[in-house]
Amino acid sequence: GLRQVLSQTDSYSIATYAYNQLRKEGASEGLKKMCADLLRYGGKSQLFKGYRTNARADAKMTAEQKTYLTDLSAVTFNGYNNILDDVQNPTVTWAGKSLDLGSKIVLRYVINTSAYMGDVESLSLRVTYTDSQGQTVTVDVTEPKVFREDLHWYAFDFDGLRVAELRAALSVAVYDGDVQVSPTLEYGVESYCSGKVNDLGTLCRAMMAYSDSARDFFGK
Repeated sequence: GLRQVLSQTDSYSIATYAYNQLRKEGASEGLKKMCADLLRYGGKSQLFKGYRTNARADAKMTAEQKTYLTDLSAVTFNGYNNILDDVQNPTVTWAGKSLDLGSKIVLRYVINTSAYMGDVESLSLRVTYTDSQGQTVTVDVTEPKVFREDLHWYAFDFDGLRVAELRAALSVAVYDGDVQVSPTLEYGVESYCSGKVNDLGTLCRAMMAYSDSARDFFGK
């Protein structure tokens, strides 16, 4: 099936699939739109990363196939980025957050544990969001990675979103067992993309256009 991004190992097969659907008379308008947006996202990703830029995924799109593309100038972002006041005297605080646009779309949440007296390995990141089927999902991410040892900073990586869920509003909080030890942070893919300009801004808009067309095609 379709993956979130065109990675170096499977870009050929996914691009071939997308072009085949664009050429197929019986393919739906929604499927063609999603495939067109996928190819453009792949091409923008290659340009941004400097990977095989002379063989971009969207390079062979015809003028007719390009008519299915989402207008990138119409793609907007909800830049939500909030820390809730829902824990008194938290022992874990937020040190940073980012998005890694590699072969997977990975949200990284960095925590400061300098005031936490327990075993950091016992901490987990609880991620809550509404999935592409409209259901509330809760995922616990374990095994925090050392980020800045001198500052007692650790990082949790979350890559569980489907492509149609990139607009999902994520709420995350750190737990020690069943006890919440950090404030809740509201931050997701849209938060990262909001305000980005130039090549990164274009890549973010292409990514979200693909996500939106996938969401529309799959029915949510």
